[in-house]
Amino acid sequence: MKRVAVVFPGQGVQHVGMGSDVIDVPLLRDIDKTVGMGLTALMQDGPASELVRTHCAQPAIVAVSLAYWGVLAEALGDVRPDFVAGHSVGEWAALCAAGALDAREAVRIVGARGKAMHACVQTVPGAMAAAIGGERDAIAQLCARISVEVGFVGIANDNEPKQVVVSGVSDAIDAFVAQAKQCGVKRVIPLDVAGPFHTERMQPAVAQFASALHGVVFAPMRTPIVLNCDGGIYTDSDVVLERLVQSIAMPVLWQQCVHTLAAAEVDTVIEVGPASVLAKLVAKIAPHMRTYAVTSVATAHDVARQWREVCV
Repeated sequence: MKRVAVVFPGQGVQHVGMGSDVIDVPLLRDIDKTVGMGLTALMQDGPASELVRTHCAQPAIVAVSLAYWGVLAEALGDVRPDFVAGHSVGEWAALCAAGALDAREAVRIVGARGKAMHACVQTVPGAMAAAIGGERDAIAQLCARISVEVGFVGIANDNEPKQVVVSGVSDAIDAFVAQAKQCGVKRVIPLDVAGPFHTERMQPAVAQFASALHGVVFAPMRTPIVLNCDGGIYTDSDVVLERLVQSIAMPVLWQQCVHTLAAAEVDTVIEVGPASVLAKLVAKIAPHMRTYAVTSVATAHDVARQWREVCV
């Protein structure tokens, strides 16, 4: 391994039973108190229809991701990644891994983020859908036309060369699904979310989330982070905080993040979280990169062993 990036997934990887092998670590044992609601039973027993809700899924995902990161980091000792990154809410786990805040504070903050987004979609409802195949520019043009004729829709996630996610008001998403084949899209998959996430329609959530962060102070970052907003490399904690607050209403440029890591000579990407999604996207964007997934205590120790064998 020449250079290593550790990345953390976002909403969508939650599932009933997640984190069962780390449920007794202090971070998860205290999660109900940290976020002010009962997540422990929901994570272990469901129902999935409740766990998928934004204000539940987001802190649960970040807490489990950071629990596995704790296992991996302890096994690694003084070996650190060269970069960190996250997909959407996963950026907060990445920021914790970079040393800017502790895990409990990260989960508390993400709980506030999820609640702000959940509150927003009660008054600004919408939907999202993944478009498989097709060219990004053609999809963007279709979104622009539908936004004029029907209602707002735009690209929310640029995930990999043949997958983007569109987000907007429900009628506009329906129109996109009906017309997507016109721009070469092979398949459209509706996502199980209830709002126009990562678009300008989420600005009310930005304001609410910003107020919840009043007084939060970040420590200096030990590891650079690559951010979704523009795929840039950041090392200033205060600048990162500002970007992450605004990111609720900005597209996730994941493909650009991976290109940035490749340009920085990263050849290995390790995904840490309840399930593996980003490793598959990285393989499609940069096939030359090696990818590993830490989704359990066992895989954390296995990846740590391989990492140390190469780097030490």
